[in-house]
Amino acid sequence: MPQSVCLVWLIFAILVLVPLVISRVSFDQFDIIKVAIFKVIVLALVFIWLSRMLTSPRPIVWSWREGLLVLFLILGVISVLTSIHIPTALHGKYKRYEGLFTFITYFSSYLIALQVFRKRGQVRTLMEVISITGALVSLYGILQFVGLDPIYWGDVPFEQRRSFSTFGNPDLLAGYLVLALPCSLVMFFDNTNRRWLYGGAFFTVAVGLITALTRSGWIGGTVGILMALILVGRALKEHWRELAAIGAVFAVVLVGFITYSASTPELNIARKFKGAFTLTSGTAANRFEIWKAGGYMVRDRPLFGQGLDTFRLASEKFETKKYVGLVRGGTVSDNAHNYPIQLAAGGGLPAAVAIYAFFMIWIFRMVKLRPRAPDESSRLYIIGGAAAATGYLATMMLGISIVGAASTFWLLMGALSGYTSRLTPEYRFFDAAKWGQGAKMAASLSLVLVSLMIAGFSVAMYIGDIYFVQGLKSQVRSINETQSYMDKAISLYPGNGRVPSRLGQVYLNGANQAINAKNSEQFTLYINKSIESFNRAVAAEPLEADYKVFLANAYGNQGKLDEAIQVLEEVIERRPYSVPGNYLAGQFKQRANRKKEAIAHYELSYELSPQYMNLPSVLAQLYEEVGNNAKAAEYQKIVEEAAQQ
Repeated sequence: MPQSVCLVWLIFAILVLVPLVISRVSFDQFDIIKVAIFKVIVLALVFIWLSRMLTSPRPIVWSWREGLLVLFLILGVISVLTSIHIPTALHGKYKRYEGLFTFITYFSSYLIALQVFRKRGQVRTLMEVISITGALVSLYGILQFVGLDPIYWGDVPFEQRRSFSTFGNPDLLAGYLVLALPCSLVMFFDNTNRRWLYGGAFFTVAVGLITALTRSGWIGGTVGILMALILVGRALKEHWRELAAIGAVFAVVLVGFITYSASTPELNIARKFKGAFTLTSGTAANRFEIWKAGGYMVRDRPLFGQGLDTFRLASEKFETKKYVGLVRGGTVSDNAHNYPIQLAAGGGLPAAVAIYAFFMIWIFRMVKLRPRAPDESSRLYIIGGAAAATGYLATMMLGISIVGAASTFWLLMGALSGYTSRLTPEYRFFDAAKWGQGAKMAASLSLVLVSLMIAGFSVAMYIGDIYFVQGLKSQVRSINETQSYMDKAISLYPGNGRVPSRLGQVYLNGANQAINAKNSEQFTLYINKSIESFNRAVAAEPLEADYKVFLANAYGNQGKLDEAIQVLEEVIERRPYSVPGNYLAGQFKQRANRKKEAIAHYELSYELSPQYMNLPSVLAQLYEEVGNNAKAAEYQKIVEEAAQQ
């Protein structure tokens, strides 16, 4: 098979495999396997393309626009070196994975697609692959919505039966479907022989977006379709019957779904639509507070940011009191849910401006190129790509970027850039045959080694995640077996504090069981092992407050109140509104007879998270002990009112 054909088929493999693949053997069942497959295939792309450049070099296509991506990478490297946590800035946060290594992979895939896509047939196949894959992903999501999911997923962190398909989260699914929606629409316009297939794909993707019940997808999908219809323009009159037929069927199905969902409050489409655009409460109010925290991060480090994909770690310092109250202290935002803010907070304002300038210039160029397209089919493909990219970026104003969708986004842009590179003079063709063989070898070896390192890390992280699951399953058999599996997981994914933290919980549970069994020797062994594991978690991610809270709790169980309080004060200094941190600090300071300090911690915990139902009685007792009878009576009244309900 010719190398150019092999490169194109590998790109098609990414477009099919990455959105569809899931992993039932790893703890992260969705994103980590997508990242590993994407990076391994891009490694193969880099190797084959460089081999071709060394043996039969072709002109390298480049323009000043791609210089913006190089600028982003330079700023990204500086951001990593100055970040608050280098491993996260390199690999990305667990279950998100958008660190520097992933951006290098995005840009590599884009640049190779730019070099190899030249023929209309290649672009047509690419649009077909995105359309059909999008329909398959969407169909599975629809099955979930109507209760026909063949896979049991257990508890999910959102409403049961919302569509999440092979992406694990409705918001993440929406970003991908928004890309597939305009692509399937233009294929419907273009393909006379299989119009029914692409009309069905368009219909299926649109229904999947509805059943995901996410405002980001609804907005992005609307923007993408409107842009496509506007750009198609007068040609719409040739397809008005087909569009009317699809619209009529879609309207009937939508009414059916609205009726079907009306009896289930968490799936009620009409109520969800109304709530999605209520800005003063619910998730919209949460988003405003998250964006405010992101703004504080940018203000703190405007040039190079906190580090790519370190939003969760930075959020613990910059989260607002109102946000913690809205979520009742139950979560920390791991993403800005706004891509410009996410990039500015992580990589700095200059990096965010550079990459968004590239996006905007790319879209403007595609729109401008429509009249120069060599034929009507090419014009439709350009329109579909521009509309898909615009809709996706609109979705990202409220959504989260992950590899499952972003890999398609970057490959779509790269392929259309390559196909249209000869239509405008901005692109230059550099003759690689004139370069010295030594220089080409050195550059090729460097690029292959970087790609190999990135792919190797991603595969190791995936295998480590499998060992993590094996460790969790082995708890019922042997704690020593659990330790063995967890140690393997830690060695393969050393920057992930989740694994040693979970091991610490296993040992802490064993210590509690030893107390019940009155086995002091076993208690001492397990509590020390627990503290050791929590310290490993803190060493892996020193800024993660939860691991320090767990460590303090273990110290408290050991009776080391001073050590526990010291750790909790470190937590509260960085994350003043930590509800579990303040609650435990109140407990341990109460035991240490530091009653006034305990009251302050308890008060804040109860203000932010009233689900601590024992706190009114505890505060009533403490206020009475310190001689504040008025406050004691106030909390005693709350206790009595709760008892009457």
